[in-house]
Amino acid sequence: MPCYQCGRPPMYEIVIQGQKIHLCIDCQLKMEQVKARQNEESERMINYLSDQMSSIAGIPPMGPRFPERKIIHTEGTILNNINIRDSQIGVVNTGYVQTIDAAVTTIREHGNGPLSDALSRLTEAVVAESQLDDARRKEVLELISTISSEASLPERNRRKSIIRPLVSEIGQMLQGTAAALAIYDRVLPLLKLLF
Repeated sequence: MPCYQCGRPPMYEIVIQGQKIHLCIDCQLKMEQVKARQNEESERMINYLSDQMSSIAGIPPMGPRFPERKIIHTEGTILNNINIRDSQIGVVNTGYVQTIDAAVTTIREHGNGPLSDALSRLTEAVVAESQLDDARRKEVLELISTISSEASLPERNRRKSIIRPLVSEIGQMLQGTAAALAIYDRVLPLLKLLF
């Protein structure tokens, strides 16, 4: 059986809801990356809720917390599709950029070259945008990562109603950033075709 996602020769067999699914190496890696991101979000939510409970109860935070993920400073990172220079980057969580890069490769392999190129340029523009602080840059890259991962899936598996608001949110977060917003305006019609 070919890979469930892309049709390439499978290397893994997993069971989801009682069904055996075959995945190639790339699709298995993407699945593991999605799981890791979901775990990271769960850890952040647990930390947040613990802080909320402490605040409501009026007592200092108690007990261990999940450690914050380290932001890795990269120098001259060149991925398959996205070029990041150390003079542009400051600090970026490269996990999001790597996820975008992998999704862009898959999108291109499935024949949507214009979208893959547009997502690469948008990512590079967000990383290079001097009008974004590090926190907002991280949020925008996280949104692009989620959207590009979803865009790399077959149409039947895309969660369109979940992704549409995220596409709009990127535009709102890029207000005041001329270069990145101009590229976003070119990407938007391509994303609307998918979602």
